[in-house]
Amino acid sequence: KIRFAKVLSAEIGRTAPLDICVSAFGGTAEALNSRTSAAVSQLVDEYCALADAGVTWTTVALPAPSRAAFIDNVSWFGEEVANRVRR
Repeated sequence: KIRFAKVLSAEIGRTAPLDICVSAFGGTAEALNSRTSAAVSQLVDEYCALADAGVTWTTVALPAPSRAAFIDNVSWFGEEVANRVRR
């Protein structure tokens, strides 16, 4: 569908790139909570697959049982997952 949207955009003369947001589908919540190396690999693979499909940005719901835990989770996600997905 992304490919179709890009073709249609070109046909109508759109020159600006499409901005496409899709959230991850797989066991993202479980992976975010476990923080194992296997979970990190799963998340990186899933986000890379989305990027390869043409997704330009995505959402993530990080656990936030407290402000401190949320800050820790954002830091962890940025270092362990997002930095490995950036292209």
